Amino acid sequence: MGFPPRAAWNPVSEVKNSGERVFEHILRIQLNLITEQDKEALSLVSELKTYKLIFSTGVASPVFTGKAIRGESSGVSEPIDVILVDNETNKTVDVSKRVRVVLLPEDFGGVWTSLQFKNSIITDWRNKKNILQGNHSFNLVLGRGTVPKIWIKHDKKHLSKSKFLLGAMIDDGSYDIKEAITDPFEAIDRRNELISKNRSVTLADKVSRLRNVGRNGKLCKRLEHEKIMTVKDFLDRLSSNPVALQKIYGSTGKGWEVTVRHAKTSISDKMVLIYLTVIYVQIL
Repeated sequence: MGFPPRAAWNPVSEVKNSGERVFEHILRIQLNLITEQDKEALSLVSELKTYKLIFSTGVASPVFTGKAIRGESSGVSEPIDVILVDNETNKTVDVSKRVRVVLLPEDFGGVWTSLQFKNSIITDWRNKKNILQGNHSFNLVLGRGTVPKIWIKHDKKHLSKSKFLLGAMIDDGSYDIKEAITDPFEAIDRRNELISKNRSVTLADKVSRLRNVGRNGKLCKRLEHEKIMTVKDFLDRLSSNPVALQKIYGSTGKGWEVTVRHAKTSISDKMVLIYLTVIYVQIL
């Protein structure tokens, strides 16, 4: 007994069948007849779209070429931390993910798409190839992670003063989690570090020029909010109410001492005597 002849392959029929299967799957979802596996997949996608990365630590500015990029909080140097949070509640999400840290131009920000973020990543900068050096990837454990040692490339090619942002993105190619960016920071060739460290300020200089303050940083914004706009304002507050100024600054440690010492470089010996006299009279 022979087998019946095999039906000829019909591409139209195949497309029709595929379309019917897709329609059936959509219908199952609408009728809430999906499998447990379907539910888990849909739930995961739904949750991921509500997540975002944030930098919980700002970048200490300026950054010198060849030296580790560090974080800064209340004028104190510390590691740069990244956390994964719920978009609505801002609460940490206990998820483990691989994250990549990247360099972005200073004017990047506002509202962006993942494609715009990816297309803005800086790999080469002017005469420097692969400008961001070090270990770019790290793990989030229970939604938290620390950026490894990274630095701006230092070589025989001099880096003119520039500004950048750090960005953080999920490293698996996923666009379901919103990327994070830092505030802008200044990058300076370390051959200029000695000049930068030894430079004095004037009373008329903006308070952001003081060491550990940083332009547009959190500390700078706190000082400006309290009407401390210039180095003179800083010193006036230091002489009139040093305790209140320390509270605004957020630290009484080494960072505070460095900033105060730098502010005082704007004062001549005669003016130092006046400030000390004012403080002495207040004590009496």
